[in-house]
Amino acid sequence: MRSKVRSLASGLILLALASFGVPALADPPKPPPPTSRGNPHPTSEYDTTHVNEPPAIGLLPQYTGQGAKFDNGLTYPNLKGTICYTLRYHVKEPQSAVQEWYCSNLPSYGWVINQQQLTDKQIIAKHKKVMATVAIYLDNSLAPGFKTDMLIRYREARTR
Repeated sequence: MRSKVRSLASGLILLALASFGVPALADPPKPPPPTSRGNPHPTSEYDTTHVNEPPAIGLLPQYTGQGAKFDNGLTYPNLKGTICYTLRYHVKEPQSAVQEWYCSNLPSYGWVINQQQLTDKQIIAKHKKVMATVAIYLDNSLAPGFKTDMLIRYREARTR
């Protein structure tokens, strides 16, 4: 008798779920609808592209200390009105030497360092003449043979 009551109760629950428009549990999820161009994954301005070689950024001095090795990078090709890079390097010198080098060289390239945000782990600067910002983050490196990992985030408004 109990098994008949359970079966009846289960059937009523499934009937109630179906009447409220709840999809069956076995139905696979439906893919998102395609965009107007038929692409199921629309492009976003925040899509990234890998950078295999460090780009030449004329406004930014290239670090000339001991053994700076480019590791990887990203660019945002769909970002409207902006050139944007995120670049990672391994450096054989300690963080203090890398920071000192950038603090002494950025001003000669037209950069103004934000002294309020300056720490032993970061340098934030904006350019005097061009709408550009750079953030340089320093940390201890886990890569064998290197002392510092350096992450550079560079952003510049495109001029037309």
